[in-house]
Amino acid sequence: MDNITELVTDTFSAPTDTDKTVFNKDYYKAKKETDLGKEIRLALTIPPDSRTHDQIKLARLGLLKMESFAEYPVNMQEKICRCAFYQKIPPKRVVIRQGAIADSFYFIFSGQAMVTVLDEDKKTGDVKNRILAVLRDGTCFGELAFLYSTTRTATVTSLTDMELLSIGREDFYDIFMSNRGQEPEHIQFLRKCEFTKHWPIQILLQNPTSCVFHYYKRNQVIVSDSTKSEYIFIIKSGTCQVLKKLDNVKPKKLLKARPTMSKENFLTDTYKAKVDTGLKKDNLSCSSKSSNIPWSFTHLEESQVKEKVEPVFLQIQLLKAGDTFGLNILKFDETDVNLPNPQLSLVSNGSEVLMLKKDIFLKHANDKVKENIRHIFQPFATTKEMQKKLQTAADWNYFKSKHMNEIYSNLKKLTKSSNNLKI
Repeated sequence: MDNITELVTDTFSAPTDTDKTVFNKDYYKAKKETDLGKEIRLALTIPPDSRTHDQIKLARLGLLKMESFAEYPVNMQEKICRCAFYQKIPPKRVVIRQGAIADSFYFIFSGQAMVTVLDEDKKTGDVKNRILAVLRDGTCFGELAFLYSTTRTATVTSLTDMELLSIGREDFYDIFMSNRGQEPEHIQFLRKCEFTKHWPIQILLQNPTSCVFHYYKRNQVIVSDSTKSEYIFIIKSGTCQVLKKLDNVKPKKLLKARPTMSKENFLTDTYKAKVDTGLKKDNLSCSSKSSNIPWSFTHLEESQVKEKVEPVFLQIQLLKAGDTFGLNILKFDETDVNLPNPQLSLVSNGSEVLMLKKDIFLKHANDKVKENIRHIFQPFATTKEMQKKLQTAADWNYFKSKHMNEIYSNLKKLTKSSNNLKI
């Protein structure tokens, strides 16, 4: 790839004869990000069946400095160290290509890579490369194609020398999306869930790809838009946040009393305009002492000028083990057409999640299943209702803070006056 953006990186260089400095400690600083160790490299290059327990333990301890690796449970870390292979690649090497069939998942131990996609201009038909991100050491990539059974959605190219850990397709499914045994552990877990009562679980054994298991790291977005998701998500362990994107709001202030500007109040004899130049003018100025002017309190926005409002994300729900996401918006038949379906996001706090395809669940859901789902799950509020509650909360917090400050100020004045009287 000729148009790769070159990044300047620090590399080790020993002093030469032309250097005037006799000793510079910076030359001899350890490069922690590439200090994997010969023994660990060796352990990760030999066949998995030949790796000893001590080698796997050593590799796991050495890889813990990678944040993306350290967030997985210990049992998954050990499985990764048993089957992952160490690779070293030079700059400008394509690691995965957009549109290709996925065969590996990768951890970056050291180095940097660029993520690009090919975009086609609908008008001209020209194809251009668009840069999405730069991946750095400690991150991982390549799992999306496995999770959603698709081809590669982007191209990843090395920018520098890189050290990678690669995990093959079958090993990825074994570690992250299934369990060993006669019946997968996640299927056993589903049997105990309340929503699967009356639903034929054996269907999942006949269609293994219809329900997959995966571990999502902390702060990883599982679903960005619930209205477009094809899956029902069941939390097996850990927690997830259900978030809603809303417009930020400002509290409404209770303004001081002021005269009500009405036509009836200002067309009385007291406020008739005086003839001055032959033209009639309305005199809108009035005395605040007049008893003819009614006074009222009015709620107004803090600023009547419309400004660009930054969105906020509110946590609507915290999901724990056994909770689900996506069932309360399922539409079984015509009676469910009017159910609220707000656009929500699901973000992991570090969790094991089961993903069950909606179409499979709906296809085999009988009347008892539908009745059970409607009984267990309540629909979310609409976006309009959530926005109104956010405004109410902002108004209440402002009112509470304002009046608590006034009470505190008055108490302070009373205490001071009391002390002065004693003196």
